[in-house]
Amino acid sequence: MQTQSELVARIGNQLREAREQQRYTLAQVAAAMHRSQSQIAALEAGDETRLPEWVYVVGIIRSYSKLLGVEIEACLRVGDAYDGIAPPVAVPEE
Repeated sequence: MQTQSELVARIGNQLREAREQQRYTLAQVAAAMHRSQSQIAALEAGDETRLPEWVYVVGIIRSYSKLLGVEIEACLRVGDAYDGIAPPVAVPEE
């Protein structure tokens, strides 16, 4: 199993590659997400020392992936185990 640091680095790299492929700048992404450029750069670099707690990082990752149209939910479900966050569970209708 990956460490949380490895997971953040891998997801951050995927998001950076998608951003560059779509020709967005850090400034454009930061403005669209209402985040600082340094926080987006830290996520892309996998620098946990410059990121908030994991639960907030998950939200940032979800917002960023949605902005870019990148599917990373499966990666986050694996990462959720690090902070006791359970993935959504489908409840059968009665």
